[in-house]
Amino acid sequence: MEPLKRLEKLLLDGNRLSVVLDGAFGGPRLTTLSLARNRLAKLAPGAFTENPVLLELDISDNRLERIEPMVLNPLSPTLTAFHISGNPFSPDYIPFILEPLLPRLQVLSIARLGLRSMPTLTGAPALRILNVSGNALSRPPLTLVSSLNSIRVLDLSSNAMRGLDTSAIRRLDNSLHRSQRSQVQPEIRLGGNPWTCDRCNAAMVRWSNNSDLVTRACDSPFGPSCPICYAPRSLAGRRMSVLDPETLPGCGEGYDGGEGPGALLEGGVAARAGLVAASAAAAGLALLLLTAGIAACACRRRHAAHYYTREDKRGPLGGEQEEDDDDGGWGAEDCLNGGDVKKGWSPQRNGKAPMSTPNHHPDGKHVSIATIDEITRDPELGAALTARAAAVAGNGGA
Repeated sequence: MEPLKRLEKLLLDGNRLSVVLDGAFGGPRLTTLSLARNRLAKLAPGAFTENPVLLELDISDNRLERIEPMVLNPLSPTLTAFHISGNPFSPDYIPFILEPLLPRLQVLSIARLGLRSMPTLTGAPALRILNVSGNALSRPPLTLVSSLNSIRVLDLSSNAMRGLDTSAIRRLDNSLHRSQRSQVQPEIRLGGNPWTCDRCNAAMVRWSNNSDLVTRACDSPFGPSCPICYAPRSLAGRRMSVLDPETLPGCGEGYDGGEGPGALLEGGVAARAGLVAASAAAAGLALLLLTAGIAACACRRRHAAHYYTREDKRGPLGGEQEEDDDDGGWGAEDCLNGGDVKKGWSPQRNGKAPMSTPNHHPDGKHVSIATIDEITRDPELGAALTARAAAVAGNGGA
């Protein structure tokens, strides 16, 4: 930039610049520098150290995720207009970017940054034009606007607002009419929002008819931005400023998809109702899964106890019976029966005799297995057992 010592304005929009090096665009008289719509991903720490009189800087629509405060500190004594729209900044990081510049800023563009709420902009006494269009705001930044004593133009177009109540309208009107010393005519830009035009939003329709802030924006030198009806269907596409507030349809009449007026004023009740319903459904699902888990655990424990005792696998003479090929494990039927009922034996299943079938000892004696309960119920076995016990006791005594 050495040969261009008298250059005052430099516009490099729409190129392929990826970085601004130290002093790359330095110039003792440069007041306007536009680097919008490039591929900038980095600004070197000394990028603007040689711009002592720079008044306006536009770095919109680039790939910047961070700007270190030291990069902009050299511009804090002079910069009055700053445009950072359309960059992938984190919303929480934006106040740190702006902090050194706020005392002198008169124009600030933070459009298309995906904002759902406004960042803190304290200490901006000279701010006159604020552009927050193309974000996701569901309500106007009333607290911020009320704190800006010099604000004259507020661009809220293309956000997610559906209605304004009487209190919001009053605060916006008072804030934008507060400063009479500015040569900038006050206006509020509201086009591109999904406004509802029914009796629930009659206050805004009435304000649109009578407020110079709204009507001036419809013919603004910055481009027209009138509030247009989005719903109900019968009024979609109509200018809000030409409607008669007394003939508006009733709240909720003519809506598609079941969207009623509860969701229309500043994000409203419908979103909260949907959140409550989703939370209840999630809680019910969690309870169902917990119940199923407890049942599965209990069933598994019962199966484990049955498995380790292996009472149903005892074969003749205490030997192990082979596994039943058809029994694929512990199924739902077993759980429902408490784990006590197993599949019956049949020759077609495995060809083996049931567990109670007697066997014959090689010496010809008949061998069978009986439980204590069976012995006590059988008189003959009980008498034999008693006699045997007495004989053993007599021998022991001898």
